Amino acid sequence: MDDFCPPFLEISEIKKKVEDFRSRFPRCNKFPIDMEALLEQDLQISIQPIKRLRSAILTDSFISSDFRTLYVDEYEYMNEYFENKLRFSFAHEISHLVLHAELYRHQGFNDIESYIAFQMTKSEKAYSRYEKQANMFAVNLLIPTNELIKVLAQKKNRLKSNGFSCIVLIFLL
Repeated sequence: MDDFCPPFLEISEIKKKVEDFRSRFPRCNKFPIDMEALLEQDLQISIQPIKRLRSAILTDSFISSDFRTLYVDEYEYMNEYFENKLRFSFAHEISHLVLHAELYRHQGFNDIESYIAFQMTKSEKAYSRYEKQANMFAVNLLIPTNELIKVLAQKKNRLKSNGFSCIVLIFLL
């Protein structure tokens, strides 16, 4: 058995964990979430830019196993073009804290070399499961259902007021 393979979580369980997380951090209820403030002020996780992180390990960020430091590609961190992408990456790394803390804490990685070694020990099944879970958590954290419904309703009303039919609206939404 793979020691790092996280337990299977239903989508409803992940959504519940997102709601529990939101209830602990009011900043998460403002749209869009200020991810840097959430990390640094609320969670006490420092953001550490690293030159050429993406080219070294083919990822734009990773969080240390003690959850004290989030490493991020310096170029992407300093470039406004990547702002939304990094918001997702930050939410994804927070997901590992919420969903996989016990599995991570025993791994002992806090730099690029130890992170690579950690990645090399995981099976494809374990890697896939924990990444999918983290992605699902991140999406639900960044796009609260109530905010999404509001935005879609506004777009629907705007389109209807401009004369679009209901059939066209279905394709556009």
